[in-house]
Amino acid sequence: MATLTFHPAVLTAALHAGSAAARLAATTTDPDGGGVAIASQPDGSLTITSGTPASFSRAYADPADDTDPDEAPLPPLVMGLHSVAGFRRHLAQCDPTDRIELRADPVGVSLIKNGWLNLTSASNRAGALTPWTYTDQPALALNAEIPAHLTELHRSLAAALDGHGHPDPEDTLEVYVEAEAPHGLSWHLGDWALGHTDPR
Repeated sequence: MATLTFHPAVLTAALHAGSAAARLAATTTDPDGGGVAIASQPDGSLTITSGTPASFSRAYADPADDTDPDEAPLPPLVMGLHSVAGFRRHLAQCDPTDRIELRADPVGVSLIKNGWLNLTSASNRAGALTPWTYTDQPALALNAEIPAHLTELHRSLAAALDGHGHPDPEDTLEVYVEAEAPHGLSWHLGDWALGHTDPR
């Protein structure tokens, strides 16, 4: 079983921002909005992503300082929105100094507090849910002025992403219109989360 360690606020914020596209895409027929993918990186950090062909969100969770980057990588891991919300609720009750282990295998994923307390667990739904995989695109021309037809989308995006609780004071939400995609909005939170939202 792969195990990676994080501080609660960092993991909570990344789960929130990384699942933004899934929350916005969720419907009664697809309540998970395709699901939320979680992948480990060589330095022990996590990439949390969700999306549809028109929208995506991606966030990074830096590991706790003494995390061993040589720990085995996570298996392919996808969670449903209900499970992500449950993880966030449990993490919100943790003390900022707590150490949270994310343990995962092909069957499930668990959060362990301070090495012994099992906070919560969820099924690994990699076999049933398939979030859209976003591929980095060339830099696009950005316009900071939000046109009137996107005002309501801007408001809902801000409501979905504000209050994320990340400890970095530089992580204010910035929203732009892409010249090449005038029907949607691109956004980023500091250097740890970004996305594109297109309501079509």
